[in-house]
Amino acid sequence: MNKTDLLVICIVVLIIFIHLSVVFIQLFSNKFLYLMPVINLVAGLMVFIYWTQKQLSIRQHFFDTREIMVLCFEAIVVGCAVYCIVHSQWNNWLKALQYLFIAIHVSALLLFLFFMLTFKMNKLF
Repeated sequence: MNKTDLLVICIVVLIIFIHLSVVFIQLFSNKFLYLMPVINLVAGLMVFIYWTQKQLSIRQHFFDTREIMVLCFEAIVVGCAVYCIVHSQWNNWLKALQYLFIAIHVSALLLFLFFMLTFKMNKLF
């Protein structure tokens, strides 16, 4: 395993650890209520930034249905996170959505880590 793979694995494990620590802080303490929406906002914005960068480098654009579904999901995540940060009153459905979004992001990160540890790719295209 080369240094780049090891660095990416360490970064993904660190991101998973941050997500899980925020979930445990939210479950056992009510002091830091804005941590979960901030993590969701950052994750959603990172997906949008990555997608925008990718689209700027492509000459011929084909939008796949899965790509549009992921972007719509991340738009919902960003919208709910901004709503949570702006409004001080939280409803139970809003808390449940934040936990659901964190769970989806953590499961996607775990799948990415499992895929990366299982398969060795030399070239992307």
